[in-house]
Amino acid sequence: MNATRHERQPMWTTRKELEAVLAQAGLGEWSPRLAAAARHAMILIPGPVEEGADAPIGASRLSGTPDLPAEVPWPWRPALPDGPVFKEHLARPWPLSFVAQIDFADILCAGGLEGFPSSGRLLFFCDPIESWGTTGASVMFITEQTDRLGRRDYPAEFRNPGCDWRPRHFIFRPRCVTPKLWLLPPPFGSVSY
Repeated sequence: MNATRHERQPMWTTRKELEAVLAQAGLGEWSPRLAAAARHAMILIPGPVEEGADAPIGASRLSGTPDLPAEVPWPWRPALPDGPVFKEHLARPWPLSFVAQIDFADILCAGGLEGFPSSGRLLFFCDPIESWGTTGASVMFITEQTDRLGRRDYPAEFRNPGCDWRPRHFIFRPRCVTPKLWLLPPPFGSVSY
């Protein structure tokens, strides 16, 4: 049986679990201090490829098409006539590829993170060809309720990109993601322990 990477590696969601494991490993009196210095993080466990195509509107997922309010335009990058390579592609404005959508309600249900919102969505876009500049990416925070969102279709440019590119260069296959709370060790160089 093949286990995925996250199933093979131990994960702890509470400091008590981590403290018990550290004590069992022989760290004795250091166990409570090390566990107290650990910090929470959220990992996103991807589901099977193509599963995300039928995900509910607003759900956390990787790629496919984004869920946006009707008045929010698909993000584009400007023309970049001085690009060192891929000049034909970079010389014209281009829509960014949808990378991920994270629903903070999903994060909250998984245990939440201190300082993070309890609702809204963070959406990530990029130009997979223009990856060395600052105009090739965009991040949006959308606060509208799910009933105000719609699954946006791909821009026409992705269906017929021209030059030597194919739609597969700009359209990533959708996957649902499941947030999972995890404790990370103290940061390197931390004096908290």
